[in-house]
Formats: sequence, C-alpha cells, structure tokens
Amino acid sequence: FKLTEENRIVFNPSGKKTVFMFFDADCPYCQQVKEKLKTYNGEYRIILKHFPLEQIHPGAKGKAIELQSEWMGSKGKDISNLNKEAKRIVEEDIEEGKKAEVQGTPFYVLDDGAVLPPNLAFKIFSAGAEGKTVSPASAVPCSQCKAPNEPTQKGELK
Repeated sequence: FKLTEENRIVFNPSGKKTVFMFFDADCPYCQQVKEKLKTYNGEYRIILKHFPLEQIHPGAKGKAIELQSEWMGSKGKDISNLNKEAKRIVEEDIEEGKKAEVQGTPFYVLDDGAVLPPNLAFKIFSAGAEGKTVSPASAVPCSQCKAPNEPTQKGELK
C-alpha cells in the first residue's frame, strides 16, 4: 500500500526524498525529534503520521485530532468540518501504521517502503538542522529498540 500524504503536517517541504514519521504527541522522544525538525533543512521531506499510543498515553488520540485540526486551520482549510476531517485523517494514519507494523513511536518509513531505524533518523535530522549530512554507517545501534544501523530492504509495505 502507499502511505497518504494529503493534508499532513510536513517539515522541510522542499526535501528531495520523503520519510514518513509515525508519532505520538505525548511521546517524549517524538517531541525531541519534532524540535529538531523545526530547523531541519536536509535532503528529506518529513511527513508526520499520527500513531497515538492510547495504552500508554490515555487521551493521545484526542490530542492527535486536536493537533491535526489546528494545523489544518492554520493552512486555511474549511473550518466547518475541521474536527471531522482531522479525526478521519488520524484514523487513516492509525490504520496505515498498523499495516506498516508500527510497534512504537517514533517510527520511520522511507517513500520506497524501507524502514529507517530511529537512531539513524535522529542523527540525520540533527545533522540536517545544523546544515550537515550524516552517513548511515556512522549511526550507533539503538540499545532500547535494537534497531539495525542500516535501513531495512527497500520494498512495498505489507
């Protein structure tokens, strides 16, 4: 399946490659990454996909809907059905996350279907925020998620 891009929050819209970031607004690590993305200007365009983890962050889905609604309102979208549309988008993101087998947040999927390890994504975004680039080989394995240093093989998401 193809991940949806329409009406999503985007960082660095001029990036030449796309990475989808599944995130939970209550996830502290997601917040760290989001702060880096505010000044990121590297090769990737980052599209946020809501994946609220209600089991550990009660009320996260409501917060995701509110965040999406605020963003759409700031882009001049029709206010009359904003919450309804935001809820539809969040629910669509959750379903796409399940299909992509998202287990936690943040979770990154490249536009070619490869999964980008969280530690590598953070290094890339941190370097890009400073106008630098980073090689995938320089990433340190993430001991918490046991993610590999290299992206998974390219291919279609399930």
